[in-house]
Amino acid sequence: MKILAKTGKEHSRTVDIACMVIGVIMIALSLWQRQIYAAVVGFVLLAAGIMAKVVYITEDGIVTEYKFLAHHKLEVWKWDEIYDIFCEYSPKDPTKVGIHFTKANMMAKRLFVPREQKDEVIELALSQNPEIHYEE
Repeated sequence: MKILAKTGKEHSRTVDIACMVIGVIMIALSLWQRQIYAAVVGFVLLAAGIMAKVVYITEDGIVTEYKFLAHHKLEVWKWDEIYDIFCEYSPKDPTKVGIHFTKANMMAKRLFVPREQKDEVIELALSQNPEIHYEE
């Protein structure tokens, strides 16, 4: 089972394209005017437009996949590292539920899933690690 989750910080496609265009323009201007700082900012904007981040909730745990050109990096929070889960309901968007996951070293992640899939996520987490403290 693989459930797609959102972090709430995703870029829209328009923002990604704008970052890439502005980055290329800044790099070109830095070459024309010989400004090294504009080139650095241009490369950072270009990289921000190209990089993608996808979060899944699976049997292994919470998997965050970072994609940058040909480079892929996976970050996995295993279920045995997670000790606390609680849900947050937003009055602004009743179709989504924010689920907060806390690891043993006091790191936390908030992921948004559709309200219909909340029970699936909670059941999956508790089946993988029954010691997780769950609060509504």
